[in-house]
Amino acid sequence: MAGEVAINQELCLNSLYKKTACRRCNEICPPQCIDTSLAIDRNRCSECGLCLAVCPAEAIWGENYSRQALDNLLVDGGSPLVLSCRRRDEMSPWPCLGFLDARLLLALMGSGKDGLRQVVVDDQSCADCKPGVAAYLRELAEEAGGLLPPDGFSLLVRGQSAGKVERREKTVSRRDFFTQLLGAAIGTVREVVASGAGGGEPLPRRALFAKVADRLNLFAAGTTKLFYNIRIAPGCQACGFCTRICPTKAISLEDHGAALDFFHAPQKCTGCGVCAAHCPSGALSVEAAQRLAAYHVANCELPRCTKCGQLYQPSGNQPVCLECLLKHDYRGIY
Repeated sequence: MAGEVAINQELCLNSLYKKTACRRCNEICPPQCIDTSLAIDRNRCSECGLCLAVCPAEAIWGENYSRQALDNLLVDGGSPLVLSCRRRDEMSPWPCLGFLDARLLLALMGSGKDGLRQVVVDDQSCADCKPGVAAYLRELAEEAGGLLPPDGFSLLVRGQSAGKVERREKTVSRRDFFTQLLGAAIGTVREVVASGAGGGEPLPRRALFAKVADRLNLFAAGTTKLFYNIRIAPGCQACGFCTRICPTKAISLEDHGAALDFFHAPQKCTGCGVCAAHCPSGALSVEAAQRLAAYHVANCELPRCTKCGQLYQPSGNQPVCLECLLKHDYRGIY
């Protein structure tokens, strides 16, 4: 049964940040049911889930992409974990596998009862059903597999190989039955409350990935499109605004008095571009990641006030320190 897919405008980056113009959901939508104003034409929506997967703010939700169904997979913890759409398995909670993204896929690999577990993406029918989803899943699996250590490639299986994996029997013990029943009841209450608040519940991909990231020992052998690095050019004024505005707190700094050291955590970064769009000096850029561990980005000296000559941390491109600004009332000039 088709379900509603919607955008929570309170979470959307375009609503939260004046200079942000994110269009990822609009650009990836195969039936083009999301217009440039990010309104969804539900009559054209195929419920493929791709918009959920690419939203950097986790602001898009779907009635048939419930948090409870995901929680059940995480609680199960068995291996292999076979992910199928309803076309392949009528008991599947997912209408399509396009909702998967790197963080969610990797989080599922790291959620085994004893650590890691094999995840099988059964996308064998995708090319006939939704070619756009098929292409997306193929690239996602290739990129995600490339981040795993050599002995971890067997953790992720897709394509024709998915049909060769021996499935686990779905046995439900008495205890598991009541656990799932209680979980379903809680999920129903959650959905009722969420719908009364004017929106559903997005899947917490970043939070789930953060819990298991250390187990996976991810590494980047080259450039990966799944994560991001930032670059700070020499024109940086050391205002530190990027650290305050970053939605995921992926950018941090250390204050050394006369200079600031900037650091970046790629596994927290969604590549949303909010930092770059709002950098007062235009010195910050976002690019595909070549490293996944947290790293030192730049050391930037604090500027000197053009009036008193003292070092100060500016607010944007303001050329005078706060004391001079207040003392001489330059507020109408800068």
